[in-house]
Amino acid sequence: AAGVLEFARPDGAFYIFARFTRVDAMRAHLDEVQFEPDPDGSRSFSKRVVHYLIDHFHIAVLPGIIFGDDHAIRVAFGCLREEEANRAARRLVEGVQALC
Repeated sequence: AAGVLEFARPDGAFYIFARFTRVDAMRAHLDEVQFEPDPDGSRSFSKRVVHYLIDHFHIAVLPGIIFGDDHAIRVAFGCLREEEANRAARRLVEGVQALC
């Protein structure tokens, strides 16, 4: 998706696991954004991306760290109608591009 995400074709599921391709550029941008730390005092890269996408682009995704990959997110699209999924996908790409 516009050179900032890599997707693997799902095998029948309605989830997409997307890996970030420009982690260093995204990390530099995220370092300028203020985030509340997690209760344990940490903030993983993928959690910071998720909070940024929610706060600035109204996109809710899951951080990849909970699936063992801190440079990825999991996107669910199964309950969206096609036009809603298309709008959400555009906002997701815009959000990730804004971090690069």
